[in-house]
Amino acid sequence: LCSNTSSCSSSGREKRRRKGITDGSKWREKYDQLVSYNARTGHCRVPVKYDESPSLRTWVTRQRMYYKRMKEGDDDALITQ
Repeated sequence: LCSNTSSCSSSGREKRRRKGITDGSKWREKYDQLVSYNARTGHCRVPVKYDESPSLRTWVTRQRMYYKRMKEGDDDALITQ
């Protein structure tokens, strides 16, 4: 066990950060779904309740958040996925 709780917390965050990055195929799958959605609708404003892919809205929101963080200078923004 960790004796320093702050290092335990950051270690847990790091594992969560890397989890999303290790499977680029999942990211690509969501990206492809968004491209398809955009082709059908002409925009990327996925509704909260989108039956075809219920998690797509969450993914889009998260990507926008990461992009904003990156633009603001957060070096970890791209690995947070």
